[in-house]
Amino acid sequence: MDLGTRLKALRNKAKLSQKDLAEKLGINRVTYSQYEVNRREPDIDTLQKIADFYEISLDYLAGRTDHQTSKKESKDIDRTQDMLNAIESGDLKKLIEIMKELDELYYVENDEKYIVEGDKKDAIIKLLKDLLPVVAENADKKEKGLQKKISEEEN
Repeated sequence: MDLGTRLKALRNKAKLSQKDLAEKLGINRVTYSQYEVNRREPDIDTLQKIADFYEISLDYLAGRTDHQTSKKESKDIDRTQDMLNAIESGDLKKLIEIMKELDELYYVENDEKYIVEGDKKDAIIKLLKDLLPVVAENADKKEKGLQKKISEEEN
């Protein structure tokens, strides 16, 4: 799929007119319409504005991938990697910090509920179920290590 087709599909999905989108991006409507029909190519700054607006990757816009990885998804992947690193290193403080961030990110106080859609919710629940035994095991190892260190220092 070429850039123009992707731009048009994204705009239609967002239910925006060319005029409305051009205004949001701070560009001329005619210029934007030329992007959609591949008569003109946006510069890198404009591409970045478009990617930021739709919260998608530049790779998707450029046609290098068909997956619309959003910045939010990228952050979720980074958080998951941080959690795994914290578990492997036994850094419980870091793990708790990340879990608090996730709680703040997905919890809506006024509604007293979490905003997580179907598959993501199931994935998060599975991840937490898988993590709890590992966290407990690492905590036990750390505690035993500390107890051993204390007893060695006492002797």
